[in-house]
Amino acid sequence: MINRRPRRWPAVVALCGILAAIAFATLTPDSDPQWVHAFWCPTCDGGFDLLDVVANVLLFIPLGMALRGLGVSLRTALLVIVATTSTVEALQYFVVVGRTSTIGDILTNTAGGWLGFACLDVVMGWLRPSPRTARVLAWTTAVLWVANAVFTMFAFEPAMTDEQLYAQIAPDRGDFEQFRGTVTRPDVNGALVFIGQMPDGFTSKVWEGQPVELTAQVGAAPPVTRPSLIFALVDGATNEIAALIESRVDLAYRTRVRADALKLRSPAVVLSSVFGPGATDLPSVIVGTRAGYELSVRTDKREATLDLNPSIGWTIWWLFGIPRRAVSLVITALWLAVPMALIAFWSRFAALEGRGAKRLLWSTGAIAFAILGAHVAVPMAFGAQLGSWFDAASIVGGIVIGIAAGHRRALRMARQ
Repeated sequence: MINRRPRRWPAVVALCGILAAIAFATLTPDSDPQWVHAFWCPTCDGGFDLLDVVANVLLFIPLGMALRGLGVSLRTALLVIVATTSTVEALQYFVVVGRTSTIGDILTNTAGGWLGFACLDVVMGWLRPSPRTARVLAWTTAVLWVANAVFTMFAFEPAMTDEQLYAQIAPDRGDFEQFRGTVTRPDVNGALVFIGQMPDGFTSKVWEGQPVELTAQVGAAPPVTRPSLIFALVDGATNEIAALIESRVDLAYRTRVRADALKLRSPAVVLSSVFGPGATDLPSVIVGTRAGYELSVRTDKREATLDLNPSIGWTIWWLFGIPRRAVSLVITALWLAVPMALIAFWSRFAALEGRGAKRLLWSTGAIAFAILGAHVAVPMAFGAQLGSWFDAASIVGGIVIGIAAGHRRALRMARQ
């Protein structure tokens, strides 16, 4: 008998891809002029940001898994993980413009790598579960998916403040690139406003739960590399209540939601290719409106809308500015398909146990619960619109992929 050594080349290929992804995510220069050098002060770049901590942990989990797949010891893996994150932070500190390097990043990256190393065996066990384990995994994931939908809708609710409001028109602020077009006749909910403090009675609490509409006459403007404020309402603490924004060549509109108060991100509706060479929308009146759980932005010629529902829950976790429409569609498809594929995958294994109605419950119950709960019951409870046909197609696609993968894996296990 020939003893075959386990093939390690898949883990090597995965390791190279993971290192490349880490380099792309961490070593791309940022055009932000505020290049903070505060290695020993993790909160000096704007305070504690839970989303950054979670992102740092998640970024290094695949690295730990790949190292475990190569069969290295925990000590060696930790040395590689620490060396990788230390190299990244050193380059961010000395070389990569606009990036912030802190000791906190090293600690959270290391924690993520260790977590990935420790959990690989558990994850691999999830890929070949017993029917009982598969049933638990399918229903647990379904319940978590519904709970995520509830949290998402809570995060999408308006979050106003009690402070006085101020109007900003093409402001020169360090956290935004300055808008280089013309802005005239700005108004809020039909009332003409000027730069500076809003009149008495104009507090954000006035619009809590009511539509917020910003309107302005805008002239042609060149594209920008960073988001540029055209017209915004902010409070005394510079919290952004509502804003019309130039994002590269696109026009975006967003309002403050509870996600902002939780140090997460607020969703934005985007109208593509409004600015720059070849654009035909400007000069034009631009309007951004929030009414309930719907955002819309329009010019004289075109309009874009965005329904705030669990299908776009990924937006509150998005770290990379305002995404373009094509990117949003891809991320939305993955956001919906991946969880449903996992639930369907484990449901296929759960169906190996039981007969008749019991087998039908194990094979379809978790899938139905996740769909009806997260994408029907929760949006309706909050008064939001249900998902689009694109959302439905993404969910169905995930289910088909999950069932097919589960069936293939079950057959392979049966032959062993």
